[in-house]
Amino acid sequence: MRGIRRRGDRRDLPQLPGCHHRPTTTLAMFNLAAKGAAMAIGALPALGDGNEARSLTQQWARAIYEDQPAGPEITGIHYRSGYNSGQALALWDCDADVEVVREDGGHQQDIALDNPRILPRLQVQLRRRQISITTVTSSECNECKKLALAP
Repeated sequence: MRGIRRRGDRRDLPQLPGCHHRPTTTLAMFNLAAKGAAMAIGALPALGDGNEARSLTQQWARAIYEDQPAGPEITGIHYRSGYNSGQALALWDCDADVEVVREDGGHQQDIALDNPRILPRLQVQLRRRQISITTVTSSECNECKKLALAP
């Protein structure tokens, strides 16, 4: 149920759209998408299917991070995304163990979603999935305002 991603290993990452980082060292991952993995940490099997409400999956993500039911050596989870049954990784406390991928010219491949090269394509894909979107500035964003007020 656990998977290890070796230093610089990206062989399974190309299928993950938007993945622009790679590990620089060994990372111990809990594969929540594996059969029986959710039950192994005390969750219902449906948690690994990517069909649960975001509020529930966020609670479980916090519990996996804080309570460490998968073990203290785990630095993240591999799971099925709720978006088109895609694959996703959630990493924690390992900033020094990943690097931003650079293209041959040396430019980082971590591009902001509001970048003019990215935003139009993102908007098209979201609309195709009937996901309504509104672009707002950080001064109009309620979440940004909350973060600005946080101690």
